[in-house]
Amino acid sequence: VQHDAAKSLGLLPWTHFRKVTLPQMLVHSIPALGNQAVLLLKDTSLLSAITVIELTMQSKVLTERSGAAYAPFLVAAVFYLAMVWALEVLTQLALRSVRWR
Repeated sequence: VQHDAAKSLGLLPWTHFRKVTLPQMLVHSIPALGNQAVLLLKDTSLLSAITVIELTMQSKVLTERSGAAYAPFLVAAVFYLAMVWALEVLTQLALRSVRWR
């Protein structure tokens, strides 16, 4: 239906894609992409098992050196929460920019 309407308006194929098809696709794909970004961020903590040095691994090393059991992991949790919150805000902004008014 949208294709026929765009054709009847005389839109070029690129304009049809940019103005009609792409916004409809983005409305449905941005939430899924945001979820995947959050999952990817949370899965990076699994990389510490593969000896990639990152936030959780550094917290473990700091716990072993200082003897503080919970503080490094609490700080790491706050950092992860801040990163996930930032991704969520970016996802909401992107979704708001493509929604129809």
